[in-house]
Amino acid sequence: MSPPNRHPVTGLWRFLLFGWSVVSLGAAGCSDSAGPASGEDRYSIHADPAAGTFQIQHVAASERSAGIDLVPSNVTFDALAHELRVHVALHSGRAETFLAPRGVEAFELDAGVAWPLNAGCSPPIPGDLPPLCVFWHWDSYGDRMLSSGETSEPVEWIFRVPAGAPFDFSARLWWPHGR
Repeated sequence: MSPPNRHPVTGLWRFLLFGWSVVSLGAAGCSDSAGPASGEDRYSIHADPAAGTFQIQHVAASERSAGIDLVPSNVTFDALAHELRVHVALHSGRAETFLAPRGVEAFELDAGVAWPLNAGCSPPIPGDLPPLCVFWHWDSYGDRMLSSGETSEPVEWIFRVPAGAPFDFSARLWWPHGR
């Protein structure tokens, strides 16, 4: 049994730490241009359960994510279960072989509209840190590497969509630390 935590991290402290991190990271990537910071990695995702569509656009590529596409397929919506299912694979358009990302982090989710059911998630805390969810892809590469032109095995992403309404969120590749 571990000793009690004498200095609990309160919601306010987490909020302040998160705010400082955002300001620090934002300042590091500041520029006069209206576009994203050069080191930003972002995929924009629009899902429409009723139409059976799941669109992914790579809107900001860092050096690490350049040439890596997220490829959706087999989009289905079960209206009775309120579940949207989609298979997502990673495709390398790079010339070299490289250590693949461990997963795909989904963020800017509205938990009242849609929520991942099979990702590793920290739940949203109102007024505190936003939710963080990672869909694990590490086992979809076999040797943990992606070669030029290679497409990983697809990983099923499942979302609970209570009203069946369209939703948008962002994603970025989630890499092993220090790689």
